[in-house]
This record gives sequence, C-alpha cells and structure tokens, in this order.
Amino acid sequence: MHMHQELYQFATNTLAEKPTALKKLAGDASTREYFRVSMHADSYIICHDKIPAVAEYDFLILQNYFAQNGIPVPKIIAVDASQGFILQEDLGEQSLLRFFADQNDPDLEFSIYCQAIDNMIKIQSLELNKHNADTNLLRIYGRAFDREKYWFEIKHTENYFLKQFLPFAPSNSDLQTIDALFHTIVEHLVLQPPVLCHRDYHSKNIMRVPKMAIIDFQDARVGPIQYDLASLLDDCYYQLAPQNHQKLIDYYWENFAKSYYKKHFSSSALAPSQEKEHFIKTFDFSKIQRLYKAVGTFAYIYAIKKNPLYLVHIGKTMENIKATLQKYPELTLLKNSLFRYYYL
Repeated sequence: MHMHQELYQFATNTLAEKPTALKKLAGDASTREYFRVSMHADSYIICHDKIPAVAEYDFLILQNYFAQNGIPVPKIIAVDASQGFILQEDLGEQSLLRFFADQNDPDLEFSIYCQAIDNMIKIQSLELNKHNADTNLLRIYGRAFDREKYWFEIKHTENYFLKQFLPFAPSNSDLQTIDALFHTIVEHLVLQPPVLCHRDYHSKNIMRVPKMAIIDFQDARVGPIQYDLASLLDDCYYQLAPQNHQKLIDYYWENFAKSYYKKHFSSSALAPSQEKEHFIKTFDFSKIQRLYKAVGTFAYIYAIKKNPLYLVHIGKTMENIKATLQKYPELTLLKNSLFRYYYL
C-alpha cells in the first residue's frame, strides 16, 4: 500500500471519519516526515518515523513527562508503532519565527520571549526521582553534554564546514589551534552543574498560535542551564531586537539563574560578586559551541543531503560567533584561525 493510502487509512480508523485532505508538510533537518490531515471540523498532524517500541520512543516518553509537569507540548491522540505513525494535535503553522515576520513591536517580542523563557525554566526545574523513574526516562537523563558529545560536534563541524564547505581548508597548525582553544571552552562547560535541556530550543520549535507550545524535544539531554538560553536568544534563524537581548538575559537571571547559582555554587570558590560574570561567560561559551555546531550541521545537510536551504543562515551565525569570541582575549587565536579562512 502507498504511504498516503496508509496514512489515510490510519486517520480514518483512528478518528472514525474519512479525511477531507492530506498534505505533506515541509520537513526539518531530520528524517521524520509530517503530514496535516484535515477532517470536516478539525485538523491533525501525523508524524511518520521509525518507532522501535512505544515505551522506548523518546518523543513519546518526553511528551508524557512534560505534559504531566505542566509544560505545553502537543497532545498525542493515537500511535501505530508498527507503521511508525503518531497522530497528534495540530498546533498550526505559526512558530515564533513566522509570527515575528509580521511584527515590529520590541515590547511584544520581549513579552513573548519571557513566556518562552518561563517554559524553559519549567523544563530546567524538573527533578527526576531516580528511585521511581521509568528506566527509559532514566536513560534520557543519562544523556549529557559531556566531553564526548561536545567533541563529536566540534569534529563534525571541522569535517563538513572547515574541510569541505570552505574553499580552502585550514592548515594543520590552525586546526591544532582551533582544537586547543575549543578544549578551553569544553573544559569550562563540562564543569557546570546540569539540568535537562530541550537541546533545540529556538524560534522554529516554539509554536505561537493558537497557544504557545514546544515541539521537537525528542533529543533532550542534560547540560548547563545556559545551553537552551543561548539557543533561544542567539538563534541561527531569528535576531532579537538589540535592546531585548540583554533584558532577556537579565530576566532569566532574576527568575531562575540567580537562585540556581546560590544553590549550586555556594560551596565553590566563586564569590557571590562573581556569580553573574561567571554565568555570562558560560552563556557565551555555550553560544560559541552551539553556533559552531550549527554551521557544521548546515554544511552537512548541504554536502550529504544536497539541501542548500540552511546555507543562508551561515553568515549570520558566523558573525555571531566572531562577535562573541572577541569578548574574550584568551580566544583571540580561535577567532583568527577560523576567520582567516571564512573571509577568503
């Protein structure tokens, strides 16, 4: 049976009504496929993916976990693991990115991004009871931004962006310099106390209408509190109004990070007067690593999947990396070693 026929039959059997339309939606960087199925009164989304077993499928595990803890995520209506179909609530097509395409009000932007930060704080505030938790949830909490993960992403970008995408690959000497200074960044990040991170918390993965909701959370893992904040505020796709960027960092600091630092850094050598400075440095290091990983992903999608869609975002992302590196004299050689080749 053809895929569309299978989807049509799944929707008909589940909803006890024949769909009036079935439309494939534009995909993201993953292998998942999404379809909007329209009925007479409502519409739904069907995700098609390989599902080894419902109990082991991370999207469903996290959807249930988040929903139980008041975090807005799409409702799941039905699952057919044998065919890889998940029928879920239709949240529309208006992500934050699309919503702000037609908006010019910085105050509205600040207000909506505060809501997004509030939802992020809900995720970061989750505390897993390791004695009673499901084994698959324990497995997800066992995934971390550790040295192995950071270095996999750094080397991925080296391979696909530095060596294959740029017209001239960096010299061995410059590659060694890049590695040495990313070592400084990674060693700082792995020392931070972890929370659960969405992992791709940005304007494309936060829906706005009819309600704010979070999607694409299946790759969640633990990492620094700054990781998702950097993903949100220094998005590869959307640039905040300049006056809002620092205001939102301050909003997060006052509403979560300050108390988090008091709890987790009280016994460290970090003086209270140094806490926010340390927070900002970790935010910047998270931003550099995440943005560098992103340009590697964009180059990979172009090289392997022959999809040029994401190349338009490389310029903005690289300029953000440069501006952040310039704040730290100890990272000057990293900036020089990257941009002497990028600016050719």
